[in-house]
Amino acid sequence: MTVELARRLLASRSIVARELESALLESVRTRTALVRVLMSRGARVAKAVERELTRTLVPFVARPEVDRNLVQKLPPGFVERMLAIPLGRDRRTGVVDVACVDPSDRHLGRELAHQLESPVRLYRTSLSELLLAVDRWLDERDATVPSTGRTPAFGTRVARHRSVPPARLSLPPPVERVEPPPEEEPAPASSPIPLVRRPPVADRTRRRTNPGVGTKDRAELPFEHDEQGEPVIELFRSKPPPAPAPSQPVRIVGAPEATFEQALEALSAAPGPESVAELLAEGATSAASLAIVLAVRPAVYEGRAASRGVPRSGAIRSLRVPAGLASAFDTAAHSGRYLGALPDDAVHGPVRSLLGSDEVYLCPVVVSGRPVLLLALSGMPTSFEATRRADALAAGAGERLEAILRSKKKNRRNN
Repeated sequence: MTVELARRLLASRSIVARELESALLESVRTRTALVRVLMSRGARVAKAVERELTRTLVPFVARPEVDRNLVQKLPPGFVERMLAIPLGRDRRTGVVDVACVDPSDRHLGRELAHQLESPVRLYRTSLSELLLAVDRWLDERDATVPSTGRTPAFGTRVARHRSVPPARLSLPPPVERVEPPPEEEPAPASSPIPLVRRPPVADRTRRRTNPGVGTKDRAELPFEHDEQGEPVIELFRSKPPPAPAPSQPVRIVGAPEATFEQALEALSAAPGPESVAELLAEGATSAASLAIVLAVRPAVYEGRAASRGVPRSGAIRSLRVPAGLASAFDTAAHSGRYLGALPDDAVHGPVRSLLGSDEVYLCPVVVSGRPVLLLALSGMPTSFEATRRADALAAGAGERLEAILRSKKKNRRNN
């Protein structure tokens, strides 16, 4: 149960206090997550909950998969109760990545860190995708459990979706029922009134009439034309258009893992800020096919470097994007990240022409608590792996820029 989600729903006036109180009581009584209870309260409440969950800036995982080794460390029923699944462990930092429905629940992160005995990093996913991932994990787990016809001992794990077929029960023999002969009812004293009476016989015959309908001979017309000879619109349903061809998978040149490790090592030894920007753009190709680096200024974002696959990468220095217009770049610089497609408008148009209309990921490079660079990625095979590597590269670039800044200050004092 998350208190933060309940507070946001009440603050937005999407749900009244009485409905929320009823959902909380049902969640405690049935030991079900509050989000699942709210989703079952009708379309209006479900849309309000989904709207509040999507307002977070936590990266989104489209298709999560349960880590079989890490999930064994969690208590039974923890995944279904908290709606959170471990995705994997970062081999470099040891941080465990976790996908959950409501990452704003502070208690969830502390509980996962305690159970897994390591720091965790939360990612957001939809309720339907998380439940599908849990079903896939349980199906694979139950496939390894041997089936038996006997009743298992108390506490023994058994496979799901398996049941002993019911025994066939034969029907009892038919019983002959002897009914008494019907009793003859006495004839009524008077004859019954008939329900239908015959019409009286007419004294004279009716004169024959000719209304004139249908007596005129008309030429037979084909079905595809009307009386004036105009074509008739066909009334049958046309076939649906064919489905669009599947897009080609993004191909990243070189070994992504090797490129990622080499980029981190090169960033730690970059001689100056310009080298940091260039190495950051090239190292980001381990996460996506296109990458550019923007410098964060008070009133504008300036282009600094671009990867080799970006069109017109030589003119990246002339790129200027205004700041302070509530754009995706402002969101990433002030909130920490942005994941989604860039709007097709005048502000995002210059960067959209370089990165395309696909989903992009923006993350800042922070030095002394202030964003100085902005890394933009496009053409990501998987958003989960791409965002993880982009965050690591941005952190390495920030550490190197801080070291360069300290070295310059030290040289000034000595001089």
